Amino acid sequence: MMDSTWFNNDHQLIPGKELFRSERRFHLLAYAASHGQLLMRSIGQPGTPGEPETTIDLLFKPAAAVKIRDDYRGLSIRCATAAESEQVKAEYASVSFGRGDRVFVLESQGEADYVVAMAVGWKEGILSRTRQGSSTTSTPTDRYGPASLSPGLTPASISPRPRNSSTHCRLKRTPLSAGSVTAGSTSS
Repeated sequence: MMDSTWFNNDHQLIPGKELFRSERRFHLLAYAASHGQLLMRSIGQPGTPGEPETTIDLLFKPAAAVKIRDDYRGLSIRCATAAESEQVKAEYASVSFGRGDRVFVLESQGEADYVVAMAVGWKEGILSRTRQGSSTTSTPTDRYGPASLSPGLTPASISPRPRNSSTHCRLKRTPLSAGSVTAGSTSS
């Protein structure tokens, strides 16, 4: 069983439209600065009664700015309204957002966070115990791939924070070389 979705076109990303909803628990798994990939996961527990069998990987790419928590219990993702987009982008006056950068609102337990990226997608499937995850070298529409993450995607370094705390990151492309990214973050 495998299900996947990828949103990256204007006709798919309508302001205010809900794109994803799940009551499952999701955690920040990895961020790859080289490709601006932000990966969140809900782990499946095949064979465990009362637990979901499937694993869901959520991928945002390329992420230009984020305000997220490392753990969500229940999660919905929607396209920000025009007013919400303006407000979020105004917080990052030093960042030059591209025409294709969109604000995705992440809502969980009455709180809202966001990721500014060009696309979001997910895939859901049953992973064998020997596989760590899906191949993240391309879009989530690919089938579950090799047993490890791609070389550019490493587990995120997450320091323990009180529940419901969030991390703000602003990522900007620098003129040093094509595709280079710098990041600064603060916790609140």
